[in-house]
Amino acid sequence: MGFNLTQTWVESRQSIVLLAFSEKVTTVSAPLKGPGGSTINGYPVPMKGRVTGLYVYDGTSVQQTSEVLDLSAGDIVSLSAVFAGGTFRVNLIVNGTTTSLGVSNNLANTDLLASLVMKLVED
Repeated sequence: MGFNLTQTWVESRQSIVLLAFSEKVTTVSAPLKGPGGSTINGYPVPMKGRVTGLYVYDGTSVQQTSEVLDLSAGDIVSLSAVFAGGTFRVNLIVNGTTTSLGVSNNLANTDLLASLVMKLVED
């Protein structure tokens, strides 16, 4: 197995960032409140990076995704809980557009707590 110095150098420049979101949900779709408890259109990403995980706790279990999504500096990220078929799917929204990155099978009538994990690359 070879040692890739370029990959090691790039990975050493990545900072791990976690944004926490939450919302008390019933049976109606709703945006999740982000850091500071604000329901806004999203939070700016300060530099390019990649979403590496989304974890959602519904009071009973943790659902997660291993999908990744690249971000650009200045992108605006938020999360939304969409009610369908008796459960919620928590979706990542980037620049006002729902992405394919999301977590399904979250319970209704509970507090949804979500962690969005990103690796940002310093220029």
